[in-house]
Amino acid sequence: MIDYQFKVTHETTSSGPLFWWSQPRKTLIITARVPGSVPPIPTGEAGVNLIPSLAPSALTRPLSSEVTTSRGSMFAVDSFFCGNLPLDTVTTVPVPPLTWGVRGVNIESVNAPFDVQLIDNTNPSSPVTLATLAVSSFPSNTPLVRQDNYNGRASSIRVISNPSVEINGAPATVQGCFTEPGTSQPGLDPGALLIRVDPGTSVQEGNEGDNELSF
Repeated sequence: MIDYQFKVTHETTSSGPLFWWSQPRKTLIITARVPGSVPPIPTGEAGVNLIPSLAPSALTRPLSSEVTTSRGSMFAVDSFFCGNLPLDTVTTVPVPPLTWGVRGVNIESVNAPFDVQLIDNTNPSSPVTLATLAVSSFPSNTPLVRQDNYNGRASSIRVISNPSVEINGAPATVQGCFTEPGTSQPGLDPGALLIRVDPGTSVQEGNEGDNELSF
């Protein structure tokens, strides 16, 4: 329900048809209650909202199950890494940074330090924190704090485009971008990642339901 007030001024006399007032002029305030919805009032610290931030980037995570070939096992990866590469030639390619963090609304009202976590969520029942970004405050007029990568992340990847191999004894050219067959490359991105903002709820927010981003 919404309350409205109307101020009505009437000229009246003691014999007037509507009001039995002897004064020459009266002001009547009428309060009306009508059905309706009250606009939401921001809660928390002056409507503060902290939201995960992720810059677009190619990830090195495997996109397929293991492919067993005569040259060893390999995995499909993002075609970004094989752009303009010669076919069937192993090439070392730099990996672009993974830039992640937090953006905020009404950052001037953030009055407590908080953390942002980058999590390996491949096994949701046993998540592993890869990196933690500690935010003491937002820079002036800058509602964004981010950092690059996490410890142990590969800075390059060895790939091959459309490799010619044998699978089950039969020659085959496999279309796509793959890791170098027969190698184990440490530091490739996990299959599921998660950014979690303010896991300790240090900052009271108007909306606590958007503090995670899975990718």
